Amino acid sequence: MSRGSAQFFLRRLKRDILRPDGGALLHACALVIAGRAHVFIGGPRAGKSTLAALAAGSDAAEALDDETIPVSLSRGRLIVMPPPRAGGRALPVAGLYSLRLAAAPALEAEDRADFKRSLGECCVNFPAEPGRSRRLLKTLEAAAALHRGRLAFPAGDISVLRLLK
Repeated sequence: MSRGSAQFFLRRLKRDILRPDGGALLHACALVIAGRAHVFIGGPRAGKSTLAALAAGSDAAEALDDETIPVSLSRGRLIVMPPPRAGGRALPVAGLYSLRLAAAPALEAEDRADFKRSLGECCVNFPAEPGRSRRLLKTLEAAAALHRGRLAFPAGDISVLRLLK
């Protein structure tokens, strides 16, 4: 099985089986800092894998994944459910960000409407059932409410993690 086929299969598995609760499966990267998840969305070459690799080489953060991140609502709070290898316990989401590679690290302001559009584009599960669709939209609204801006960072600069307190 090619890598692309395997990724497609895993994405479908996560979408169809692991997200029956109306949660969102985001094409994103997630880091854990001080027990809370920071989720970074972006298209190809936005820096998701680069950011995860930076975190993996540091003591400042733990990378959960750089491909797909499941987020759900639990008791009105947005949570990430990490993969079993990362402990598997639900983590509260501290913030959502879009990403871009840049010359200097910065947390930039970003229009909320632009972020919502990007968030929708990065959501890889769209259930056909009306009830699940409504729950998914509620989850995406909760995610958009935690938008903290656009994280700009140079490919090799770990200091960008200091901006995520």
